[in-house]
Amino acid sequence: MDAGTCTYTHTTVSWDPTVSDNCTPTASITLTHVLTGATVGSGGYSVALVSFNAGATTVTWTAKDASGNSSTCSYIVNVTDNINPTISCPTDIVVGNDAGICGAVVNLYSPVYSDNCPGSVLTQLLGLPVVQHSRLEQRQTGSK
Repeated sequence: MDAGTCTYTHTTVSWDPTVSDNCTPTASITLTHVLTGATVGSGGYSVALVSFNAGATTVTWTAKDASGNSSTCSYIVNVTDNINPTISCPTDIVVGNDAGICGAVVNLYSPVYSDNCPGSVLTQLLGLPVVQHSRLEQRQTGSK
């Protein structure tokens, strides 16, 4: 995955096929590729510098000799989003109780978050997380 994007750009010819023919010199074989799936496109002799979108892309190669004979092969490129989203929370909030009650109305502020791929979701849960609540109960009851 390329930093700051939801793509992977392949930079070498290691994903390009090798070709040969019994009659046509290798340099005269026409080589093309078609991309289908998460990334769509087509091109010639190389997928070097192609940016693949997150998800599965099928790369289908066709080699054609001077006599019009052709052969195909294909493989799948799976690009996985392995970059964690970022989040920056507000500072701790400390307030006194509201007059006459043992609690307070507290205004919560949303944290700032981002992700390199679209579709990220921010979920806010009110109250104490279960783990912290369990520890509080343990202190009150004296259990471990």
